[in-house]
Amino acid sequence: MKTLVKDLMSYPLITIPVESKVSYARELMERKKINALAVVDISDTVEVVGIITSTDLRRVPDDSAVVKDHMNSMIEKVPKRQTAIAAAHRMINERVHHLVVVDEGKPIGMLSSIDFVRMLTKEKERFRSSVMFI
Repeated sequence: MKTLVKDLMSYPLITIPVESKVSYARELMERKKINALAVVDISDTVEVVGIITSTDLRRVPDDSAVVKDHMNSMIEKVPKRQTAIAAAHRMINERVHHLVVVDEGKPIGMLSSIDFVRMLTKEKERFRSSVMFI
């Protein structure tokens, strides 16, 4: 059975308004124990317009700065039913650590490179528990 993106992703998608302060982004990431937020514009409809990561925030010394000035507006999206291996290849090819997961075009979650590390750790533990040492 193939592992799909929906089996690894973080759900639900944690978002932050585009006009939020960097201090709020830091606090939200810390509280949710995540390393990236989808940045949304909520003018007429809610639309993901960027992504901001903990790496981005480390480069911002001023907590009063606005998220939109430090986000990456190049958003890589992946369908929830895509295979994990295809998503991993996409992350490598695009040189990104986060993909916004979509279902019928609607953003629903986030897939990060750390999700693959967690998957490998779980598989190693399952293998270890199934091996009998003599």
